[in-house]
Amino acid sequence: MTSQNHFDTIQWKTLLQNAETIRDIILVMRFFDAPLMASRMMDLYNLPVDDSYEKPLDIESVRGFARFSIGESHLPHPCITITPDGLVNAEWEIPDYGTLILEFLPDDMVTYAVLLDETCYYGGLSRIDDVAKRIEPAMQQLMSHEKSIR
Repeated sequence: MTSQNHFDTIQWKTLLQNAETIRDIILVMRFFDAPLMASRMMDLYNLPVDDSYEKPLDIESVRGFARFSIGESHLPHPCITITPDGLVNAEWEIPDYGTLILEFLPDDMVTYAVLLDETCYYGGLSRIDDVAKRIEPAMQQLMSHEKSIR
């Protein structure tokens, strides 16, 4: 890691930590290598909460998603949705392999599931900074598929 990359990492992590609003977090995402995901997050943020059972978008879930997205910016873009609890959910379909799903909890944690076929899956709960290690085989498959379609 170069000193410039190290500085950038410290800078975006500090900016994310100090962000006071969801819009601030989205601006950090836009600036640090995640502009398409920032646009999608802004679209989701701007959606009205119509149903009484739905909660508004959780700022800490958005912050966690942003940390993962910027830190793992080499990954293809996931399908991003919001759960009725207001949590960010990211899903990658990996043809001929399965599905990777991450749900960003408001307490610096992520639930993850890797569905390999109809009968085989693994999942669990991890800190945001550790989840990439836990899902590494699925991430490698995701990257190899992305390279094969280019």
